[in-house]
Amino acid sequence: MSHGTLQVITPEFMQSFPYLRFLNISHNSLGETGADFRGTFSHLRLLEDLNLSNNKLRRINPRAFEQCTRLKRLTLADNELTRIDIYMDHIINLEYIDLSGNRLITLTDTFMSTLDQQVHIRHLTINIQREMFACNCETLSFIRWIRVSSAQIPARENLTCSYGESTDTPLSTIELKRLEAGCDVSVLPIVVPILAVVSLTCVVALLVRYHRWYIKYHLIICWLRGGWSTSSKQGKLHDVMVTYFLHASNVRDQEGGVARISRWVCTRLLPRAEDEWGLRLYVGDRDDLGGASKMHNFVRGFQSSDKVVVCLTREFIDDSDCMNYLATALDSSKPLSKYIFVLFDDIRPTSVPRRLRQLLLPNSPCVVLRCCDVDDDEEADLTFWRRMRNELLRDPEQERCRRRFDVIQLLLSRQKHTDDSERQ
Repeated sequence: MSHGTLQVITPEFMQSFPYLRFLNISHNSLGETGADFRGTFSHLRLLEDLNLSNNKLRRINPRAFEQCTRLKRLTLADNELTRIDIYMDHIINLEYIDLSGNRLITLTDTFMSTLDQQVHIRHLTINIQREMFACNCETLSFIRWIRVSSAQIPARENLTCSYGESTDTPLSTIELKRLEAGCDVSVLPIVVPILAVVSLTCVVALLVRYHRWYIKYHLIICWLRGGWSTSSKQGKLHDVMVTYFLHASNVRDQEGGVARISRWVCTRLLPRAEDEWGLRLYVGDRDDLGGASKMHNFVRGFQSSDKVVVCLTREFIDDSDCMNYLATALDSSKPLSKYIFVLFDDIRPTSVPRRLRQLLLPNSPCVVLRCCDVDDDEEADLTFWRRMRNELLRDPEQERCRRRFDVIQLLLSRQKHTDDSERQ
């Protein structure tokens, strides 16, 4: 079947020749259709000689000749093969294999090991002449195999490879030690930069995760910068921002739960602060922008308010978002004297996180009030609202300036008294 225009040979066609011993399909065009002979020769168990040379083959399935257990001669010369990895463990009668005239740069370690196994069984001849071998780090094992293999390799001494600037350096003249020395490249120049980049990436990721609330805060500040009105006192749109836990579940949205704080703000604090005391309050239930994120609304209210009233409940402390918002606010430029903490649910300083605990101690610059919203304790309730009014209307900045002025006047009076005593 040689010297034709065959492009496809099907397994069904070969099934008709189970006793075939010699098959010559050379000088055809089987490779133009991308054939890899998967199952093509599976029924030729008695085949002894197979010639597939000059077929423009680019690849061959590793299991293509697995069933040809009596194969003695295999010719794959003058094709376009770049890789050979044929399974030949059951082909114990193989005597000759021709791989010459292909585009093989090297032989795979698996194929070379298979050839050595065949050599131990019987005499084997391997023709690999006219190949474009390369002498480099990838073909180091192939060069060693050429020198020590027991297989019969025609013109072994005349095999050449491309080495350096030369394209036909004899394989027998290559200095293996010199080639190995060039291949033993230290991995430190490669590993160290990779480890450094990975370590830096991990550190940056951890820092970003740890400070993600501060990053969000400042990004929103940059986004909202320039949007505040300067018509109000100190350029603030609101006098007080009231923050508390808003997101009650269905189970806890009962009498005595989270909803109690929302009702307290809307029915007790707002009427007094806005109607009686003339203050402008920012309350999340009423003044948040619809569709904006919780962080966006928090920063918007925080930046537009002069003071902050924090309604501390157990739900507020247990909620990570609320605590992170509060921590971000505490690290801002707003003085701690501008914060007023209203304690609910019998919250004690020892039961809160360490950062918040320091702000609830008696010597803290923050104002701490314990809510007394009980009908039968009218005197304590009046005391609480009187203190709340005084703290909301008090201006720490003016008091600081007044204290400084009083100190200056005292020093001047003492200096005058000293001068009068010296004159006397």
